[in-house]
Amino acid sequence: RLCLNEATSLFHAPVPKSETAYYQEIQRPICLAEIAMKAKAMEYDKYSAFHADVLTMVGNAMQFNDTCTQEYILSLVMHAELVEARQLLAAVAPYLVDSI
Repeated sequence: RLCLNEATSLFHAPVPKSETAYYQEIQRPICLAEIAMKAKAMEYDKYSAFHADVLTMVGNAMQFNDTCTQEYILSLVMHAELVEARQLLAAVAPYLVDSI
């Protein structure tokens, strides 16, 4: 669902390595492509691990970008989507949503 949202388009690919300031400031870079690969490879044994990676990605965007930028605003939208998706999952399959 996150990958299909138009708001996430800026977060699909890794930040280019040429953006050295980003890699100096951000301790754990992650993008939707990496999250999708981990999900496809079944590397997430709990929902909380997936949730944590998405929160890291959103947090990275909020940490690095000014509050008036498109990246920052879209990260807020992504966070809202993540919260909504977790609530929906908890409503239909609460056993899948481990404690976060």
